Amino acid sequence: MSGQLPKIDYGQAQIGAFREVAASGTFEYNPDGVRAIIDWYDQVISELAAIRDSLDEAEAAGSFGGFDSAKELRAGFIWKATEGKHVLNQLIDGIYDIQEGFLIAGKMTTEVDDLNQRRLQHQAGTLGGQS
Repeated sequence: MSGQLPKIDYGQAQIGAFREVAASGTFEYNPDGVRAIIDWYDQVISELAAIRDSLDEAEAAGSFGGFDSAKELRAGFIWKATEGKHVLNQLIDGIYDIQEGFLIAGKMTTEVDDLNQRRLQHQAGTLGGQS
């Protein structure tokens, strides 16, 4: 069972607008407040990543038997797990975008570089698979 992986709308347009306004310097956030926000979002990323990683078990599902219907059921579980991982990765990418907007608004350039390194590591970890 295969198909196109879902593309979800998690507010990309709104996040993009936030980042643009932050970059324009229209407003500014206190760096201490930004750090607290970034820390909270990091916890959300960790929790989403843990859920995503637990879906590896569903992708490795076995013990369905040798009947065709069992093979189809197994393929369905694997596909749903793959879709779930793909959606979770999109959400994590969106959180990185939100974090970037806050860091820009806090004039925290070094932290933006660090965030982009983490984002690249996340994306590199999802390459090669469909997750």
